[in-house]
Amino acid sequence: MVKKILVIIPVYYPPERLKTRKKFLSRYVSAGFEIETRSIKYGTYSIESSFDDELNAPFILEEAVKAEKDGFDAVVVDCFVDPALDAMREALKIPVVGPGETSMHIASMLGNKFTVITVAGLALNKLIARRVEKLGLTNKLASIRNVNLPVLELMKREKETISILVEEGTKAIEEENADVIILGCTELSEIADKHNLQETLGVPIVDPIKVAVKFAELLVSLNLSHSKKAYPYPQKKPISYFETLNSTKLLE
Repeated sequence: MVKKILVIIPVYYPPERLKTRKKFLSRYVSAGFEIETRSIKYGTYSIESSFDDELNAPFILEEAVKAEKDGFDAVVVDCFVDPALDAMREALKIPVVGPGETSMHIASMLGNKFTVITVAGLALNKLIARRVEKLGLTNKLASIRNVNLPVLELMKREKETISILVEEGTKAIEEENADVIILGCTELSEIADKHNLQETLGVPIVDPIKVAVKFAELLVSLNLSHSKKAYPYPQKKPISYFETLNSTKLLE
């Protein structure tokens, strides 16, 4: 029986972009698994701050709860800052995987120090730094560097994006002794993949969305999920916002 993984796009994606994302990610799933992609109905067009993260969280949760009801075997949220990750784990029994958390733990096993290269924005850098600290990996962090372009410009300015990735990656390796590079935004995945960034830089390039999908596969294959002792179900109560939208009632 085919196992299904839902990749939640935690921002708005038009239908055609959803299709291309599904096609890209489907290249990295094993036989016996399939990927579906769904975008949230409301929210910002990118997540580059705690404000964006928390504004979009209710709609991410909505899609996650639907996924479990629809029979998906695991959920992956397609954003490096892992929006609504803990909340989804409380609400769901099936595995919920965050690309940021997964990629940083994997990077910490592949080398002594990793650098995160993300998009523009001081708020995003602060958010990532707090995430690294929460995961207990501060001693593994060489630096956080930036492609000084907003998320929505990355694919429009592909040549500039890859050029900056190479430049910032080289500086991290040579000046800060980083031996692993993490893509600090899942929108960088397709660009880095297309231009063989790992071959160019000569160190492991950890692509968060790829490792998150493969880790979701692993958990499903081994019949593992997050502990409900660590992430207990929240108390059931009316949720007027979702009822007003005639949408999913999270805690039925």
